[in-house]
Parts: sequence; structure tokens; C-alpha cells
Amino acid sequence: MSNYQLKSENSITAGVLLQKEEKYDNSVHCFYYACIQMMILIKETNPIVQRNFDRSTALGIHQQLITSIMPDLNARSIVDFLQFNNEIQLLRNLRVIGDYREILITANEAIEASLLSENIIALLRRNYLI
Repeated sequence: MSNYQLKSENSITAGVLLQKEEKYDNSVHCFYYACIQMMILIKETNPIVQRNFDRSTALGIHQQLITSIMPDLNARSIVDFLQFNNEIQLLRNLRVIGDYREILITANEAIEASLLSENIIALLRRNYLI
């Protein structure tokens, strides 16, 4: 197992534990980073995604990862591409609220983040055989 995959799984575990402790903002952070860590694994193991990443002009590593995966994912499955695009943006928005806004993440939003990360990671595993 790749260390990135292990980190992703550990981030999910941490998110679940934080959710149980009602630390919802921090749990969303962990669920988001679990997806980022899985995208790093894909970048490191897929030459097409790596090339897209190297050519990316997006600002920030997170956006570079997202935009480098999207064309390859679109070529594999338009349905999964659309789902990924929608769900990663929703999860990212929740993470921005949890990390940078004055308002607190609710229990329902934390549950949504958990489900979004679960869906995103399953989609990535399915398409990239992780």
C-alpha cells in the first residue's frame, strides 16, 4: 500500500473520530485532505495526470491536482467526471468554511463532507484501480 493511500485512510479515520467528538470543522478538513492525498497518489502513479499537473497553470497545489485529473477522468467516464467535478467543489467549499470562515460547520454539514469524501475516493479508486 502506498503511503499516500495510508495517509488518506488515516485522514478518514481522524475525520470520523473528530465527528464523534463534535469537532465538525476539523472533521471536514480531514475528509477533504483524504481526497487530496488520494489525488496525489494518482498523480504519482499516472503519467497522463502527472503531465497534466506539470503543465497546469492553476494556482495552488489543490487546484492543480483537481484540474490535472479532470481531463483524464473525463476520457474514462463522463458520468464520473461530472460527479467528481460537482462533489469535489462541494467538499472544497465546506472545507473553506470550516478552515477560514467565522461560522461553524454543523453536524449535518460534517456528515455531508464524510459522504462526499467517501463518494470521491470510491470514484477515484474505481477509475484508477487503487
